[in-house]
Amino acid sequence: MVELTTELKVSAHELYDAIIQQSIMEIKQKIGEDVPAEEIEKNGYKYKVTKKKGKEFYEASINIRKPIPDKLFTSSYNSPQGLYEMRYEIEALEEYLCRLHFTQKNGPKDEDKGFWNWYASRKMKSNFRKLADYIISQRNKKEG
Repeated sequence: MVELTTELKVSAHELYDAIIQQSIMEIKQKIGEDVPAEEIEKNGYKYKVTKKKGKEFYEASINIRKPIPDKLFTSSYNSPQGLYEMRYEIEALEEYLCRLHFTQKNGPKDEDKGFWNWYASRKMKSNFRKLADYIISQRNKKEG
């Protein structure tokens, strides 16, 4: 399991919106559908993809649960290799400061990978900081 908590210099709404937009882009890339954020926020969203491992094909299902705007976003990926879950808990601290608690459960095969989980946690923290930097640059463009 990968777990981290970090503070980011963006609003809870900005971070939540960026997570939703990333999911929309991923859906478009994987299955070619344009899904409005409002649909995800109202009902969550489920879709299936066909993957290839070696010479064999398998089906995986992705489930984005109905989020709680600016507070919680949860998704899961279920395949023959296992169930993977990601959870983003967002807490507003100030106007442009929030705390993110991120958890990724990697299925039964990956639970015992201590070094890998530590490394993945560090990498995710770096990715979230880069995302926050991007959000800030976009905010500055709008304000500038």
